[in-house]
Amino acid sequence: MRAYLTNTYLKGEQITDKRAYAEINLSILKSNIKELQRLSGENAELMCVVKADAYGHGAVFVSEAAISCGVRWLGVASLGEGVILRNNGVDCNILVFSHIDDALIETAVNRNISLTVYSKKYARDISKTAVKLGKTAKIHFKIDTGMARVGFRPEDKSVKTALEISRLPNIEFVGLMSHLAVAKTGNEFSAEQLARFLSFADNLEKCGLHVPYKHISNSGSIVTGKEFSLNMTRAGIILYGAGPDRETNPENYNIHPFLSLKSCVGYVKTVPAGTSIGYSRTYYTERESVIATIPIGYADGYKRCLSNKSEVLIHGKRAKLRGNVCMDSVMIDVTDIPGVKTGDEVVLIGSQGDESISAKEIAALAGTIEYEIFTSLSQRVDRVYIK
Repeated sequence: MRAYLTNTYLKGEQITDKRAYAEINLSILKSNIKELQRLSGENAELMCVVKADAYGHGAVFVSEAAISCGVRWLGVASLGEGVILRNNGVDCNILVFSHIDDALIETAVNRNISLTVYSKKYARDISKTAVKLGKTAKIHFKIDTGMARVGFRPEDKSVKTALEISRLPNIEFVGLMSHLAVAKTGNEFSAEQLARFLSFADNLEKCGLHVPYKHISNSGSIVTGKEFSLNMTRAGIILYGAGPDRETNPENYNIHPFLSLKSCVGYVKTVPAGTSIGYSRTYYTERESVIATIPIGYADGYKRCLSNKSEVLIHGKRAKLRGNVCMDSVMIDVTDIPGVKTGDEVVLIGSQGDESISAKEIAALAGTIEYEIFTSLSQRVDRVYIK
């Protein structure tokens, strides 16, 4: 079954066409989740990270699929992302990774959204708000084991701070967390981070503070280091079938991408040799050429730096981009692909026939990572969900 949505969160009229759309196969997502649950181990609960609109895949649909697989925890970057999930009927544990404004704490507590704490003042403000509302605020205490971004340093005084925070009124100390600086394990620094984390957790337990969830495991460590799983893992980019680095191939672990970026032919024309194509005249045809215009561009998230570099699939064959990527269109050379006509399907990421173009390939051409390719897809790219 296909569900067509211009934007997951729009109300009222939906207008969907084939100019630019992402086809998202939720069956593959569910298979990925089950495999990640298996790899995490029977004693570890899987948290699915759905920040940045589930890395461009659509947070509501991804969250619903995750919950159907038994997932009980979702991770988001902002309170707004959590509220969107709540407003769309997502009823499970949600953890906000980032600090939120004091004025928004009341909303978080009222909507039963857990918060990540790495400052005493923030913890006190959460406690005061929870007391005022007559509710309990759930928190995860974050320590910095080596990322040097946010979190308490894992020193003795931080143990004391954690104990003090756990005793604040109307506070439920749900989790202890940290973040690995290196995408995958098997390196000395990640091992040091894990040792610091476990030592800190052990000190808390010795002081009488039981921590229900302990989580440091990321996408890379789920597949390369089971000793990091503890009793919770956090699946980010690997959930979407992409590796946290260029060396990790999720398909080796039976985890696959499930987003295809597609468009269609908008116009076909024949031009003579020596014709310049597109803005700034960065490409000239070397022979009489058939040029097809495709209505997708950098405003849709197909990056301008791919100009004259990337290829697309049409009629099961690769066709090269010619000229600069425009805001709303790209041009491709289909001289050697006979029969191309207006309306023909074009695949920018995904498979067609025996050919495929991965987000990893596009990221390499753009000089970036798959995370950015997915999250750059704009809201005007329709999401088409296959259930």
